[in-house]
Amino acid sequence: MNNKMNYQLLMFELQLAVRTLIKLNSNIQEADAVQIADFYEPWQAGKKYGVNQWLKYGKNDRGRAQLYSVTKAVALSTENATPDITTGSYKRIDVAANGTLYWIKPLASEDSYSKGDVVYWGTKNWTSNVDGNISEPGVVAGDWV
Repeated sequence: MNNKMNYQLLMFELQLAVRTLIKLNSNIQEADAVQIADFYEPWQAGKKYGVNQWLKYGKNDRGRAQLYSVTKAVALSTENATPDITTGSYKRIDVAANGTLYWIKPLASEDSYSKGDVVYWGTKNWTSNVDGNISEPGVVAGDWV
């Protein structure tokens, strides 16, 4: 088996393991869930979805997997009723109750936060004090206020 196949198999097994852990821990908070949105089940047409089930569909404003919560049971999902346009059945998970975007850990400097960006993390809003900010709010003194 070559390295690429080993990597793909490992990633597949890791996704299965994380999805299992997600199902077992129904108490996961939205702010934590958006950090691992890539590991949630992708939305597909032709499937049944239950209330409080979390799915990924499309990309968010930071180019990462967009997470949705099912708010009304879906008997059979269809191509013309995707989560991004069917707000009666799905809730987009990336905005805190106060309307501020959740902080999402940047993957690299390309998706870092700019000076003045406001995010919600922990129990409050934080404002980035620096350009190219990749630190978690509250961890590196002076990066966030």
